Amino acid sequence: MIDRNNSLGKAMGDSRPRGEAIQLVADNPDGGFKGPMRFRLVLVVFMRILSAVWIFRGLVRWMAILTPTQGGFETIAAPAQIAVVFFAVFDLIAAVGLWLAAPWGGVLWLFAVAAQFFCTMLIVDFASGGWVAWVLDGLLVVIYFGLTFFAARERSE
Repeated sequence: MIDRNNSLGKAMGDSRPRGEAIQLVADNPDGGFKGPMRFRLVLVVFMRILSAVWIFRGLVRWMAILTPTQGGFETIAAPAQIAVVFFAVFDLIAAVGLWLAAPWGGVLWLFAVAAQFFCTMLIVDFASGGWVAWVLDGLLVVIYFGLTFFAARERSE
């Protein structure tokens, strides 16, 4: 059960209600948003778009596992099969966390990107996009860290 009164949070000086995954609080008394809300909102939108991309990636991996094709999933090496199944599950879990804009979602997503990078380097049959995917994933990580930094900086001001 969710404690809507949140006595611990109020004792620590936080008057916001808890229980929602994303809380966008108006900074102005008239209900509009001021500048500091901008990067937090952009971060949430970025995480939601990233979540949709990672759901698609997870579903493509499940399609590779479940679709019977000649020379498909059954013919690749066992380490590559394990990696494909791992990412089929893990990408979808990370996508849910990203959609909720939860801190654990960002952490799982960063772990998934790092694990995919290492699997692509170490497992022969696990070529998932090659260097183009590395560059795009690296760019997404840089954007994520940048938005997180600016959103945290605005929150502390």
